[in-house]
Amino acid sequence: EVGLNEAMRLYSLGQYQEALNAFGQASPDSLFNEYYFYRGVAALAIDNFSLAKESFLVIGTARSNQFWEQTKWYLALAHWQLEDAKNAVDLLKTVKSNEFKFEESQQLLKQLSD
Repeated sequence: EVGLNEAMRLYSLGQYQEALNAFGQASPDSLFNEYYFYRGVAALAIDNFSLAKESFLVIGTARSNQFWEQTKWYLALAHWQLEDAKNAVDLLKTVKSNEFKFEESQQLLKQLSD
């Protein structure tokens, strides 16, 4: 069985398809949030927006997820790429000025509102 460490190694090397394959063989177990967060980002990187959305929805955007700020941004991107502008806009509106990707969130909000 390929472990989560191997999946993360491949992810860190930018080998996103290989990382996704490894995530598919790994078990989330104790690193639940890390597993789904990095699986989601890897899926986004290779334009697998449905898997990205599914991964981010598993961990959600509650503060109990240590990646909650990043998850909001990446989940909004997945919604946008899946042509779900309403959910993308709803998430982007929750990004505060001191949070991850605030400026980019404002730019995308403006683009989706035009």
